[in-house]
Amino acid sequence: MKQLEAEGIPFLDAMERFWKWCGKDPVFFTWGDMDLTELQRNIAYFGMENPFAFPLFYYDVQKLYSLYCLDGHARASLESVIETLALPKKWPFHRAVYDAAYTGCVLSQLEKQSWQSMVSVDYYRPPKNAQEEIYLVFERYSKFVSQLYPSREEAMEARNVSSMVCYKCGRNVTRRMNWFSDNNRKYFGLAYCPRHGWLKGKIRVKHCDGQVFMIKTMKLTDAEGARKIKAKSELMKKRRMEKAAEKGLRS
Repeated sequence: MKQLEAEGIPFLDAMERFWKWCGKDPVFFTWGDMDLTELQRNIAYFGMENPFAFPLFYYDVQKLYSLYCLDGHARASLESVIETLALPKKWPFHRAVYDAAYTGCVLSQLEKQSWQSMVSVDYYRPPKNAQEEIYLVFERYSKFVSQLYPSREEAMEARNVSSMVCYKCGRNVTRRMNWFSDNNRKYFGLAYCPRHGWLKGKIRVKHCDGQVFMIKTMKLTDAEGARKIKAKSELMKKRRMEKAAEKGLRS
């Protein structure tokens, strides 16, 4: 800390230099989904005007690597990926400038045509109103980011949050199962498209300044995937009944 205070430069100066270095219309690549969020928190802390575009799209190289080299869910460490790809370890890890260089090395191993459309969305600044809501369609799924609501209950009553649309054809599909919650932070749903088959939905609840916004994803699934959603719903019902019965015994 003493070395940082002695040799470092003030945050506002560092940010000004960084933004100048970025140039016009920069594209950001990160390893993980927190770098831009933390940077914006620091910008707010120091009272600086946020210079980033809204919505803020970026490329999460860790996620891209998982999508095209793993199962799409696992998140590997940067060092382990460098080892897997047999790339040279030129610098120490866990230092910002070197980790950025390693991230670029990993990106160079991925075919550009495969990841160019796979942008991520930064959630530090959620949409303020319906006009700012975000809807993205990818090859494997769709994503919707809602405006802020006073509560998750009110959010789930909004049609644009609770509706189910097939991202392949844009059709409003028949809901085969109402949205249900597993732990008050995620909702799950199931629908069927006559043309493309089963669709599973997931809604994540995000908090911001005492309000909530919702992130909804829709993905195609098969009969087995639909069965698992139904089984999860039955399990949640059973747990709620058990809790209600236990509460009744206590009273």
